[in-house]
Amino acid sequence: NDDAMDAVKEVQQHAKSIEDKFRSECVMLIYLTSGKDRNYQLGSQTAIDLLREYGVKFPNKLFPGQMLVENTKFKRKLPGGKLTSMLDLPDMKDKRSQQIMKLLTEFCGVNMILSQQDKNLTWYTMVRALSLSADKGICEHTGLAVMGWAIHLRDAGNYKEADEYAELALRIMDRFPFGVGSLHSRVKMIATGTIFGVTRPYNKILDLWTDIHGTALRQGETEIASSAILGYTIMYFMIGLPLDALRTDLVSYELEARQFRLPETAAIVYRIYRQTIINLQEDVSNPAVLKGEAIDEDETLRSLDGHGQRMTKRDIYTY
Repeated sequence: NDDAMDAVKEVQQHAKSIEDKFRSECVMLIYLTSGKDRNYQLGSQTAIDLLREYGVKFPNKLFPGQMLVENTKFKRKLPGGKLTSMLDLPDMKDKRSQQIMKLLTEFCGVNMILSQQDKNLTWYTMVRALSLSADKGICEHTGLAVMGWAIHLRDAGNYKEADEYAELALRIMDRFPFGVGSLHSRVKMIATGTIFGVTRPYNKILDLWTDIHGTALRQGETEIASSAILGYTIMYFMIGLPLDALRTDLVSYELEARQFRLPETAAIVYRIYRQTIINLQEDVSNPAVLKGEAIDEDETLRSLDGHGQRMTKRDIYTY
């Protein structure tokens, strides 16, 4: 990580334009939002600062009525005012627009969702991305933007529309080639974790999570593969399937996470799940306390600090 950041600084010192240093900025943003701390809030704010360098006007907060104005402006650009018409748009070719799309969705909007920031501002970010797609054509990041719209609909209780737009996001992704670096597994993970998990029967979700795990591994997206197993585990719990097999599998999945050198905070979640199963199956003095064969919650929290500790405390108290 230190070597990567040294390279970022060198590139930025010699870059002649913002477009020239774009890849280095992406590396910096990935550095901020990965590892044990995963500072999503700092990542989204840094992305906003970069967008302003591109000349994109970005408010610190939305005023009353501004959401309606932005929504109306965007819908006017679409044939028939329907989001599904984006499938008829050409592919985005302009490099600068593609870079802005990546900043708006992957590094700004998604990080806002992960850090649970202002939902209205998150929606605004995605609408700006969709509006740019309506002007310049669609790209992979249009799929992420549509997912942002779907999440907004879910939060408003419009589950049927949210499910339809999540499907639309997947159809947009089908327009683009699958491979290393593509967003296919990421968009499908977000669709499954945020929308399908609340709009579809739980027993229909298990296969989606295993598919995402395999797809992510083929792309080299080890963190997404790990997240897919965590989603699979939650659904397994919710369905009420026998726990012995899952208890054994979680040991293997934790080993996989270590082999891929994922952050310790990610591996800890596997141990949280495994200890939860142990507490359910065995006679323990206090089933609400995660302390035993798999993990000791107090010792684990003492070993962490900063954002990593706060996220792990959230995970422990959830289960």
